[in-house]
Amino acid sequence: MNLEVETSLAAWLRATPAFDGIPVHTGQSSDPIPNDQPVLIVGVDSSEVIAARLYKLAVSIVAATPCIVEGALESHSGISANLRTAILAADQLAASFPSTITLAGAVLSQISETRESDRWLTTASLTLGLIASI
Repeated sequence: MNLEVETSLAAWLRATPAFDGIPVHTGQSSDPIPNDQPVLIVGVDSSEVIAARLYKLAVSIVAATPCIVEGALESHSGISANLRTAILAADQLAASFPSTITLAGAVLSQISETRESDRWLTTASLTLGLIASI
């Protein structure tokens, strides 16, 4: 289920016009992360079965912008603002999941801003409730 969730969230981000031209990777992707442009990374941090077909997942969406890019902080600030807006108005999110998974709810747990390994980072932590069909 983790791969399907990451793929669905990545598809939702790719379909969001504010992120046109920004590569979106999943946590299970083997694609290299570019060192010269911003990138979005979606990952499932944990998942647990609550009841027979009900799952609770902790997911992260990370916006990372290399500090070496000219105007990186301004660029990252814009991407970060767009990420916040997209998550708070995620009415298209449910449609991104395959027919075998129903989004039962999504809660934004936290958004953090840091600088690590020469990258500006914005991490949005979400909790998703999903129902898997048989």
